[in-house]
Amino acid sequence: MISLPQDWELLDVFGAEPSLSDPERPWAYNTLTFAIASGAVSGEVVIVPGYEEARIELRGGFRCSLFLRDVERIVANSGGRAQGVRFVMRRLGMGEVVLLLRPSVSLAWEVPSIAP
Repeated sequence: MISLPQDWELLDVFGAEPSLSDPERPWAYNTLTFAIASGAVSGEVVIVPGYEEARIELRGGFRCSLFLRDVERIVANSGGRAQGVRFVMRRLGMGEVVLLLRPSVSLAWEVPSIAP
């Protein structure tokens, strides 16, 4: 199960409620789909906590699709100028995927360096 931030933190970062696969179930046991729209970039983030999966789709003169498995936790960063989410992977050495939504959309995969 993905450890999620507080609901209000995700709402603050994404700016809207997610669509839910089952509105009667809590977020932790649901499929959450957050819409993204910032300038010329649009897309969605789909989070399935029970299966430890997430999918990031971005479009805007390009198409980027990233499917993540073994997500341990999601960390929301809603304070300050840069706002986004960090997907922390369960497997050692897989690093973290960082999706910034403000001030502009960017996606990065931060992998820890391996010392020789």
